[in-house]
Amino acid sequence: MSFDQLINFGKVQVSIGYDASATSIALSAGDGAKLPSTFKYNVVWWNFTDYADPADALHAGEAEIVRVTNRSTDTLTITRAQEGTSAVTHNTSAKTYKMALALTKKMIDDITIAATDTVQTTDATQTTLDSFALTDENTYHVEALVTAVQSTGAERASYHIACTVYRTGAGSATLQGAVTVVHANESDANLDCTFTVNSNDLRLSVTGIAAETWEWDGRLTRINGSNA
Repeated sequence: MSFDQLINFGKVQVSIGYDASATSIALSAGDGAKLPSTFKYNVVWWNFTDYADPADALHAGEAEIVRVTNRSTDTLTITRAQEGTSAVTHNTSAKTYKMALALTKKMIDDITIAATDTVQTTDATQTTLDSFALTDENTYHVEALVTAVQSTGAERASYHIACTVYRTGAGSATLQGAVTVVHANESDANLDCTFTVNSNDLRLSVTGIAAETWEWDGRLTRINGSNA
């Protein structure tokens, strides 16, 4: 996937007032250069005169998130009412309206989705969904969330597993005890999801079913401590 464009301190002032249907927005002269020159990205648009914090403006019906799809110098082309917000008027007399490229839920969701690994299986061979190399003299607690869906949509599974793994004395990665299954729900018991080790690596390993196509998605989280 591709991420939205970003820039630090991307805050601009809107030159005039606009109603709730406007999609071509003129900024103050020179402000266009304060935003990314490539697209697309979301910005918060709010009544700055009455609300220094756009969150307060949103709760008062004086803000929305819009999507910038193009820019010509200081004029933005936008799509209104993004991320669950509503299109509102930004044209009260004597008020200043600003836009800011700020952290929104979409940014976090995009990062979360991008951090998910995927693999396809077409047989019952154990396959690596994700892996990482352990640093020597470190112990890790690792958890994985995994979903599996048969290509026909008829079968499915989900897992939450955890393990302790370590590496010491320049040796190989070693699992401490058994892999813990926090949750496993499978429509076919021949499916499997577990942690395995290979040399210095911990692997998130999945096993599908012979002659069936399965799509696997998973995400690893880990914390580690060093004794060095």
